[in-house]
Amino acid sequence: MTPGRWLDGGDIGAPPFEEHVYIHEASLREAAREMLGWSSPSEVRALQRQVSELREECGVLALELSEMRKRWDALDVIESEGFRARKKPGRPPKEAVAS
Repeated sequence: MTPGRWLDGGDIGAPPFEEHVYIHEASLREAAREMLGWSSPSEVRALQRQVSELREECGVLALELSEMRKRWDALDVIESEGFRARKKPGRPPKEAVAS
């Protein structure tokens, strides 16, 4: 048997079971998890860490999106004035020779 406490479940109150019922702590945890969707404290801490990490990542991505929108707005202003991007400096790429 696993170590743990036995908890007094109270009187059943129906014959022939007119005695107290004792429930083992492990069984109570399992029943709470299966029937009520209970999460253990370690599961809750893991989920809280994950939520914290995701919030932090969301903040970083929001800043990055803000910067990208500023750049996009700057490009819209330049293109609205009739300017076009110049070709990049350097030699043009070589064309493949047909054999």
